[in-house]
Amino acid sequence: MRISVVIPTLGTRSTYLEEALQSIIEQTLLPNEIIVVNNGPHPIRLDMLSMATELPIKNLRTVYGAGVAQARNVGATFANGDVVAFLDDDDLWGEHYLEYSLMELVSSDSKCVLGRIDKLVDGVVTKFFNATGHLDAHSFMVMNPGATGSNVLIYKDTFLEVGGYDIALPPTEDGALIVSLLDLGIKVSVNSDAQALMRIHSNERLTNPRSAAIGFKAFYLKYRGRLEIRDRIYLIWKYRREEFKATRSLITLLWFGFYSFLIIVCNRRPRTYWTHPEANSGEKSK
Repeated sequence: MRISVVIPTLGTRSTYLEEALQSIIEQTLLPNEIIVVNNGPHPIRLDMLSMATELPIKNLRTVYGAGVAQARNVGATFANGDVVAFLDDDDLWGEHYLEYSLMELVSSDSKCVLGRIDKLVDGVVTKFFNATGHLDAHSFMVMNPGATGSNVLIYKDTFLEVGGYDIALPPTEDGALIVSLLDLGIKVSVNSDAQALMRIHSNERLTNPRSAAIGFKAFYLKYRGRLEIRDRIYLIWKYRREEFKATRSLITLLWFGFYSFLIIVCNRRPRTYWTHPEANSGEKSK
């Protein structure tokens, strides 16, 4: 089973990218290739990719600003592997991530596997998301219990069959991918021992508030007909929140405040899914 790892990057976070690559090189099960897809304005230094590894590393470019979803899609299209794993350039994997994910893929006869997501803040790892027990379309349409750009391992053919990540839905393309799979009756499973680390930081992000606001609104319009009123209100609150972050205007603040009030009244407060009893403290970032 050949594995390709796809890393989208803006090319502006070289230290993070080096650490992401290092976490791949230190896997107990190595992939067959790494594909770095640059969505940023400047080329990536080739010497940074020439690390102490025999793994082939492809360095691809996409149109600047095309988006992280498009970058992942491009990487998957050029992948030689039977299976594609995605890792954002500022995130990391625990050393057994690929081994446990592939084991789950084969043993469960699934087409896609989600790992658990732990949060990394200033070197401290805490539990964050785990989709165990919440593998239904409704959960991923409303709260997204645990799909990001760094904890998805999927057969390439399956990924292409559903059209990859929806480029119109940043940053909700992760949840939308799982909804698309489940809608087609494609089996998705979770391995809670496969640890992905989401780094929380204040540096430049792959998705900015303005594009996030547009993506959240598009996501709401796409799925609103399948949701009850209080879930619709919650999705509207999410895109109003991003609108305020992007514009900081009084009007967007008033809309955000109004829907914040409504989600409290409707008892649809933001929450985190976590069903794994203990975080795996043995797999820290390096």
